[in-house]
Amino acid sequence: MSHMKANVLMLIASLIWGTAFVSQTTGMGHIGPFTFSFARFFFAMIAVLPLVIIWEKNNVTKIVYNKNLLLLSLFTGFALFMGMGLQQYSLLKSQVSNASFLSTLYVPFVSLISRFIFKSRLTWIVWIAVVLCLYGSYLLSSNQAWDIQQSDSLLFIAAFFFAVHIILVDIFMKQFYSPLVLGLYNILLFLVVRLS
Repeated sequence: MSHMKANVLMLIASLIWGTAFVSQTTGMGHIGPFTFSFARFFFAMIAVLPLVIIWEKNNVTKIVYNKNLLLLSLFTGFALFMGMGLQQYSLLKSQVSNASFLSTLYVPFVSLISRFIFKSRLTWIVWIAVVLCLYGSYLLSSNQAWDIQQSDSLLFIAAFFFAVHIILVDIFMKQFYSPLVLGLYNILLFLVVRLS
């Protein structure tokens, strides 16, 4: 995949995630956080399952029979479950400005974990992007009062789990390129854990 195509896809994903954040806070007025997350992942499963059947159905069993890939996909799904669950629950009590700013902390977390735990070499432009991301997030959310709430610590932890999820997705994709099946396994793990 070209860098241009990858950047466009990441921009679209950011747009979807950003607009979904508004519906998350609105939906909390009508249903509980885990019911909302379950419905969100259930509809995600309905959307992803046909794509898996069309393009990657052979990869479903390949991952199941490969212990390393299966464990990696389970850890990836667990990180997503923790990030989404903590974020959704904290939206019951945190202000939207705090939630939006603290959720973007996954950006520097990814860079810090990659650099200091996985010893990845990061170029200087990555660190500039991290600073600009944090500053831009602050500008977007600074028009509201900043009252630190106890639930904000959950958002901080959720951002850490989102960062772990991104890093694990990167590791998985370098070992076995199957984005749709990985997404499906993450969705199924979320639904199974939520139902149990």
